Amino acid sequence: MKRFVWSCGVLATVALLLPARAATAQGVSSAAVAGRVTDEAGAPVPSAALTLVNGSTGQRYAARTREDGRYSFENTDVGGPYTLAVHALGFEPRTSTPFNLQLGQRFTLDLSLKRAAVELAGVIVETSSNPLLSTARTG
Repeated sequence: MKRFVWSCGVLATVALLLPARAATAQGVSSAAVAGRVTDEAGAPVPSAALTLVNGSTGQRYAARTREDGRYSFENTDVGGPYTLAVHALGFEPRTSTPFNLQLGQRFTLDLSLKRAAVELAGVIVETSSNPLLSTARTG
């Protein structure tokens, strides 16, 4: 009987320690880039297009800023050099200086854009009516 109780105790201890050992094997294998895009006055720039490029591998990540001008790139590869390019309608495009990412790092990069005059091309709309279709005859 003692042997049975002892073996049950050993099995219970092993069952409790195995999940803890597996949990310690989990780790961070990436980095993140986050920040805020503003204009010269400090107002947020919503819906700006951002492109994060790893210069050594050519890997590209794309995102857009939220209404408050904030953005984030999660689970990016470590290394670099990375550059961040920002494009927004009504602003001059901007590219950051190169930077490297380390394992588990959350790199913060805030950018300020300068306003620029933008001229959009005109749009011509042409319509035609179909004699077979009539709004007077429905049904």
